[in-house]
Parts: sequence; C-alpha cells; structure tokens
Amino acid sequence: MQHKISVYHISLIGCLLACTGLVASAFAPSIVWMTFTLGVMYGTGIGVALLSLCLYLLLYFDEYRGTATSIMWVLRATSSMIATRLLWKLTSIYGIQGCLLITGGIVLHVVPLIMLIRHPQPCTVPFSNLAAKASKLCSSSHKIVDSGTTQERTHLSQRNDQARQCADYKEKPNSTAQVALQSFKSLPFYVLVLYSLISEYVFITFSITIVAYTVDKGWTVESGNQIVIYNAAGCLFGRVVGPFATDKIRHSRCPMAVATFLASACCFLLLPLVTTYGGVVALTIILGLAQGYILCIKTVLIADYMAVVRISFCCGVAGLTTIPVWLCGPSIIGFFRDKNGSYNLLYVVFSVLCVLIAAMLTLLACRDRARRRRYKRKFQALNDVREMALINTPVIVSSVEDDVNC
Repeated sequence: MQHKISVYHISLIGCLLACTGLVASAFAPSIVWMTFTLGVMYGTGIGVALLSLCLYLLLYFDEYRGTATSIMWVLRATSSMIATRLLWKLTSIYGIQGCLLITGGIVLHVVPLIMLIRHPQPCTVPFSNLAAKASKLCSSSHKIVDSGTTQERTHLSQRNDQARQCADYKEKPNSTAQVALQSFKSLPFYVLVLYSLISEYVFITFSITIVAYTVDKGWTVESGNQIVIYNAAGCLFGRVVGPFATDKIRHSRCPMAVATFLASACCFLLLPLVTTYGGVVALTIILGLAQGYILCIKTVLIADYMAVVRISFCCGVAGLTTIPVWLCGPSIIGFFRDKNGSYNLLYVVFSVLCVLIAAMLTLLACRDRARRRRYKRKFQALNDVREMALINTPVIVSSVEDDVNC
C-alpha cells in the first residue's frame, strides 16, 4: 500500500479500521460476526497501524534507532500491564459489550496523535548540523578541484541528504513487484525473515511452557509464575540497555544479536541439566535479557540491511511464514510433552535454532565488515579523505535509491 498511499494515510486507515472493529464487536449478534469484526477488522487495523508507526519511528531516528525502538517496546509492555487491569474493571462494570465500545473510543484517540507526526521535520536538524561540520572539515583539510574527486564528494553528500530529508520523501517509481524482486535476490532478506520467524516462535513458546516446565521439575505453580515475572524483568532490562549500548558502539547491532542468540542457545541447553530453582531463575533472567534485545532490534536490523522502504514487505513475508508455524504450535508442544514426558528435548531444539540464526547473522556481519573495508579503501584512494558515514549505517543497505512516501 505504501507505493500507492502515504504512510500517514495508511496509519490513519489502520487506526480507523481497528476502532471500527472494536465498536462493531460490541454490537455483533453472533460469534461469526465477532470473529470478523474483532479478529479480522481489529487485528488487521492494529497490525497496519503499528507497522506504519514503526516506519515513522525509523524515519525520525537514524543514529539512535535502537534506543527509540526500545522506548516504544517498553511503553507497549507497560501499557499492556495497565490495560489488563483496566479491561477487567470495565468488563465487571459495563459488561463485555460496554468494554469493547469504550475501548474503541480509546483507540480513536490515536487519530489526532497520528496527525501530529505527519511531517517528521525535527529529524532534519541534527543531520544538517552534521553535514555542515563535515563540509567544514573537508574544506579545511583538502582543496581538491579535479572532477573525479568533486563527483565523489557530491555522491557522499547526496547520500547524507537522502538520510536527513525525511519530510521531503516522495515515492519514486519503485513498484511492489520491484521491491519484492530486489528483496528475493538479497541474502539479508532470507536471514532476517528466518530471524523474525524463529525468534518470535522460540521465545513466545518458552514463555508459554516455562510454568509447566517448573511444575514438571517438582515446584509449585506459584513458583512457576514467579519465574515468569523474573523473565519479564530481564526482558524489560534487555530492551532498555541493549539497544542503547549498540547505538553508541559503531556497527555493533548485528554482532550483539549474534552474542544474544548464542547466549540463548547456551541457556536452553543448560535448562534440562539444572536441578535447582535458583539456577532455573538465573537462566530465565538471561533468556529474558536476550529476548528483550532480539525482539526489539528486529525492525532496526531490517532497516539497516534492507532499507526502510522494504520493512513492510519483509514483515509481511515473515508474518505469512509464521501462520503455519503457529497453527502447528500446539501439536509441536504436545509432541515433545506427551511423547517424551517433558520439554527438555524441545529446549534442545530451541538451542539448535538459536545457533543456526547466530551463524547466519555472523555471515551478514562478516560481509558487512568486508564491504565497509572495500568501500573505505576505494574512497580513500579516490579522495584521500576518511569515510564520514553516519554511525551504525551499513554500506550494504541497498543497491537502489529507496524513498518512503510520508
């Protein structure tokens, strides 16, 4: 849709569709209508709105994309905890129909907030300052007038201009078919789709099964629920600290993701071997830290390696691939629980999957580093000036000029 309609209008459509679905669910005469209004309309609307707002977030921020995304995830988690108690209170007072109607009215308040972010102009200020400083540095260091050097400088300046002029983005003739074709030809596309699929399935399934796993270990249900709280605390800390740290360290997002996947693999492998409650708690906290960073940085990595314009397509393909996995999810869990009597083998499989994704991300990180080195040598040979690319912006983002229609 973003090739036909601006992201701003897509966000509005998503919010209005979600609001309409909630309000219509309050008057649904049967479960069939409820499935359509609440499941299809609200689910589609809220998914479109959240993805569009994520695109806006990535357009606003470049150097601190990870930090901005982590704040979004933290606020979403906090709002979920608050909204649960609010929904129970509304249901007890007004019933399920009244609760749906009031919730639809609350969601409608998102529309004026979206209107305030139609033009993300504040992002032009830091980029303009950076470009001015870079221009002064170049002029004071070298005064080269030959045509080849001038063209190379112009090329670098144009790349920085594209990054800082988010408010002036307009759609170039890149059709959906072209975006799909370019994505299917790219190795990072397949790696990041598998990253999204496996990370979401592994960590969400772990959160679902950990209580039953602690009961199988011989502890009480209350102890299992306490472990879930420890896992959530670790997840919250991982979402806050990890993205901010990788924003401050140059080109560290992908290597950090590799480290967290390897740490998760070790924890999953050790879970069946640990016999003490404290050991399970410690491993669960570490898994929460890894989960927080991995799920938070997903869209940022897609923006780094595939460009912001391809985030919608990549997330759409990843969502389609998760449908059969989640449909088979109960059968997969039941197979390991019923056939083997515990989740030990399931966690071993999770460990293998984490190692697989870590190996793929390592390949991406090595390719990224090699291309940056080649680009740096080529640039220095032509211009005798060090590369002044923005921090945490890989060279291999895209082979074409991609724009997003805000």
